[in-house]
Amino acid sequence: MTVLGLRCSNHGYSYVILEGTKEKPSVRAQQTVSSPKGFAKAPRLKWMCHEMTDLCRKYNVDAVCMKGSEGLAARGSAFVERTEMEAIVFYAANELGIKPVFKKVKSTIAKDLGQKGKAKYLLTMDTSAFPELAGMDGTTQEAALAAWSAM
Repeated sequence: MTVLGLRCSNHGYSYVILEGTKEKPSVRAQQTVSSPKGFAKAPRLKWMCHEMTDLCRKYNVDAVCMKGSEGLAARGSAFVERTEMEAIVFYAANELGIKPVFKKVKSTIAKDLGQKGKAKYLLTMDTSAFPELAGMDGTTQEAALAAWSAM
């Protein structure tokens, strides 16, 4: 199974492509991508659609899982821009026929990874099956955890 894990923001996105199983995930690709400077809303969303379509086609993605915003981050203009980017992910996946598309918060990710369903357990869980996780920056790690939880 090939899963695209995403962490969108109002200024771009981080992604991780995972292959394999939940017991033995393997990173095929990872990157943080910034939105083009100076783009108005419609061209920025069109750019995001092309990005998602290209990623899904290039890696033959079976499922997509996004890390959703938490609590206080779910307000304001930055949240609206992030939500628009995430909506484009749903649209692009649908256009490609990718049915499993998820948006999860940390507690759901923890539960899906066999923890007790609390975000704090992600900090102390055993990640020995996924050693590449430790070397990732924050947003890329969130994308990877989302993808791992969807496997």
